[in-house]
Amino acid sequence: MTDYPITGICIVADKNRCPDGYTVIETTTDNQDADLWKDKFLKKKITRYMCYTKDLKPLAGDKVLVDVMVIKENESIPSGYTCIQNTYDTSEPVLKKKLLVIQLFNRKATEKAITEIYLTSSKTKTKPVEVSARGDINGINMFLRMGPVMQLIPIASVRKAPVPAPRQNVNQPQSSTELPQQSGPTQLPYSWDKARSSRQSTLRTSQSLNLETDILSAIEGVPFQIDPTLQAITTISTFDVPRIPYKSEMEINDQFYYDFNFEAQTKQRLTMCDSP
Repeated sequence: MTDYPITGICIVADKNRCPDGYTVIETTTDNQDADLWKDKFLKKKITRYMCYTKDLKPLAGDKVLVDVMVIKENESIPSGYTCIQNTYDTSEPVLKKKLLVIQLFNRKATEKAITEIYLTSSKTKTKPVEVSARGDINGINMFLRMGPVMQLIPIASVRKAPVPAPRQNVNQPQSSTELPQQSGPTQLPYSWDKARSSRQSTLRTSQSLNLETDILSAIEGVPFQIDPTLQAITTISTFDVPRIPYKSEMEINDQFYYDFNFEAQTKQRLTMCDSP
């Protein structure tokens, strides 16, 4: 899963209590302790280790990590970023005098995301190849490697559509004028098998007619052809669009006016007849 994008990040105080599905960064690229705190207080060593995961999280919107930054604690958090303030296992502050902020995007909204996080001691003069520096954390430099985001294919789209069960042929009626027996109110008033057999000759070959089973299409037997009127137009070299005459409002009223007096009188007579 080296090229897969990172989907989550957290900080733990004890590297042995890394969450399930996460990977803890224990050492730097130059084999130094990857502790981000680097401090001792009253003979008690305080440690902070970074953990990351590449597991898919569809319930969380299927987001991927696109940026990680270290800012001063008095700086405002940039728009679109989330601050990791407390450790996962002890709920203590993550860093001293600094803030760790991350940015997550929906997988479909970005083409690139972080695929690897490298922590390197500031004493070393070398750094990982094709990475970008994102800040210093108590003497440890952080580098990010970006990679393309592979879009997921929904499971439903790769499932094959169910194949309809073949319809068994039934014996044809002996007489073409004989109507099918109506055994119930839901039976159709025509013979489906007779209509089906007449359409088979136009769309099925003699080889398919010899099969024991076949499937009847909803548009079987419907001819697909151009209307003769339109087909004749295609042979004409020039075609003039007929002119539609313009009519004024007065001309339209004169031509199509109807007063409905006859209907009104009829309704009035019917009302008088119905009245006691």
